[in-house]
Amino acid sequence: MKPELPAVMQTFEDLRTRKTIYADKTEYFTLLPEGRKVVFCARPRRFGKSLTVTALDAFHSGKKELFHGLSAEKFTNSPEFAPKPVIRPDMSRFRDCVSKELLEKNNCLSERHC
Repeated sequence: MKPELPAVMQTFEDLRTRKTIYADKTEYFTLLPEGRKVVFCARPRRFGKSLTVTALDAFHSGKKELFHGLSAEKFTNSPEFAPKPVIRPDMSRFRDCVSKELLEKNNCLSERHC
């Protein structure tokens, strides 16, 4: 049985649990500098930013089972690996939040902690 090709934008967890084809770039996750306050990763439009963000979220949240067979698996199984809290604001929710009151009313400031 051949693995399926992902047809639409999906999350990393969807791709891995549905066993679709995924080009493994997880080895670079371990190269992101530790101890920096900000790391800016720019990518062109329609070039997998959301997929990368969901993969980084899964990685730092400690979802080890999603990395089975990928480059990052050896790091997630190492003794120095520890899950970290993840805050991932959804910027699309800010579209209609033009004031502090609307931010609070529309729950645009909620954070996701894993």
